[in-house]
Amino acid sequence: MANSPAIQRGLSVVLGEEPAAVVVDMTPTVYCDSAGVRAVMAAYRQATAAGRELRLVIASPGVRRVFSLIGADELATVTTRLDEALGPPSPGRSPEAS
Repeated sequence: MANSPAIQRGLSVVLGEEPAAVVVDMTPTVYCDSAGVRAVMAAYRQATAAGRELRLVIASPGVRRVFSLIGADELATVTTRLDEALGPPSPGRSPEAS
């Protein structure tokens, strides 16, 4: 709850730079409340509206479960390791999003 406004602002700034993909490294995160989920999902909506891809790296089983319960793992790419999330945009991304 305390971090979510800053996280949402930071993600919005990064997405404003129009990258093809944004990797949100949540590997140190051991707890994520509804405010944190809302911040990440707001970034997801902003990314998809701009034709961008949002990738989440979530190592904690508890945090992954929270995102799974709301269906976020079906919207954004979710991995458990940062090296899995880094790389070119997923196939099927529009050329202008690259």
